[in-house]
Amino acid sequence: MSFPCCEDDQGDHDPNAYRLTEVVLVGPAPAPEERESRPEVLLRNGAKYTGQWRGNLRDGSGTLVWPDGASYVGEFCEDVAEGYGKFMQPEGDVYEGHWVADKAHGKGKYIQVDGAIFEGEWVADQQHGHGQETWPDGSTYVGEYLEGKKTGKGIFSWPGGSKYSGTFKDNEIDGEGTYDWSDGRRYHGQWSKCKMHGIGTCVWPDGRSYEGHYHYDKKHGYGVFRWPDGSRFTGEWQNGKQHGPGTKLRLTKNRWT
Repeated sequence: MSFPCCEDDQGDHDPNAYRLTEVVLVGPAPAPEERESRPEVLLRNGAKYTGQWRGNLRDGSGTLVWPDGASYVGEFCEDVAEGYGKFMQPEGDVYEGHWVADKAHGKGKYIQVDGAIFEGEWVADQQHGHGQETWPDGSTYVGEYLEGKKTGKGIFSWPGGSKYSGTFKDNEIDGEGTYDWSDGRRYHGQWSKCKMHGIGTCVWPDGRSYEGHYHYDKKHGYGVFRWPDGSRFTGEWQNGKQHGPGTKLRLTKNRWT
């Protein structure tokens, strides 16, 4: 069993791969307490800044453009991006939201050029807290992030109708949760690295069910399998098959045989 959310995660973004704090090459320096707008100023790395200053520090609203085409439009405070702003990468990715000390921090939205979108909370340039991701194929994730990765409780939905609701760790389904397939099957139980692993219960739409141990997506260990007619097998399993000691009971004319 494979899970697209685990195979090609979009969760690791760095909206601030550029240094926003630069040394000014030219420009007058008014009294420190005054804020004023000035014409374009050239910075040491070739970037150009147009906007407000307080003394020799960028402070207020401004626009910073790098030689490769990247740009930041937004608020500065004491020469660092702080407040609300929009950062655009040369290849087209965009982050728009809150900044603290030159880093995406607070509520923000990251749009990739391929159409993937993250909207939620950031801490020091990493997705951290609650957020939502959407992909061009219709897949969605709503839940918790920790240091740039899906970690904690969340819901991942696929365009075909399948859905997982439960815990994640490092961008993988891991812990306890429920997976509903589009064909009506449901598994609730323990997971490890995007596979059913541990104790869980699987129910089929025709009434069959299995409750017991799994080992990386296969019935393995002690478990009970039940059929719609009331029959059941209780015993050991290995690699998805009945193996070793076990008892199979069949209900015939109201009697167990």
